[in-house]
Amino acid sequence: MYVVMGVVLLLKLPTSVQVSAKPKYAQIATDNCYLFKTPISNYSTQNTYCLLERSYFVEVVSEENNFYYVKYSTLSGYVKRDDVFLINEIPSSPFLLDVTFNIKEPCFVYPEPNTNSKPIQKLENTNSQITYIGKIYAQEVLPNGGTLWYFCKLTNENSQIYGYIYSTNTINLTPINLNQQKVTKFNETAQTQSILNLKSTTQNLIIVLVTIPCLVFLFLLVKGFRKV
Repeated sequence: MYVVMGVVLLLKLPTSVQVSAKPKYAQIATDNCYLFKTPISNYSTQNTYCLLERSYFVEVVSEENNFYYVKYSTLSGYVKRDDVFLINEIPSSPFLLDVTFNIKEPCFVYPEPNTNSKPIQKLENTNSQITYIGKIYAQEVLPNGGTLWYFCKLTNENSQIYGYIYSTNTINLTPINLNQQKVTKFNETAQTQSILNLKSTTQNLIIVLVTIPCLVFLFLLVKGFRKV
């Protein structure tokens, strides 16, 4: 009977202690955070999309060795774990939005940040606003023109095209400000400790609830032998 009462008491214990769910987002912590195509530390343009802007966020899908597989706006790829930190919150505006630029004159969009690859499209309209996603340093096309390329998104009638435009051919890039959303860093060590503490408390409680009835039973048993 005492054992049953102990189990009932255990089931009725308050459940106010809750372990946080695994974080869904991470904040970009460095100016050198690349979005990789594969989980390999290969910084060639064949394996990288672009540099992501510091202070913005990526949605974490899974972990793979030293990388997180993430979503960034409409893209998916990998970021190095050392370049981001997990957060407790779900940010309302995680990705860089509404940053655009124009072209100075007709130019090409390339599938990689170099002119060796076959152009995806030729842009003619200098008034069209092109969506900026990130930047990458690659081929210097013009003498003293620098190595900066913009990774961008072009929206046609029924499709979206991603590609690279040499930055020297562009103007009117929208100023890129830091993301000002307030977040707190996820403490994985603290969460693990919380889980361990919870398990220890539960174990101790079970020991107490089981031990007391056993002691009572032994007391009654000894008392019965004395009467005999």
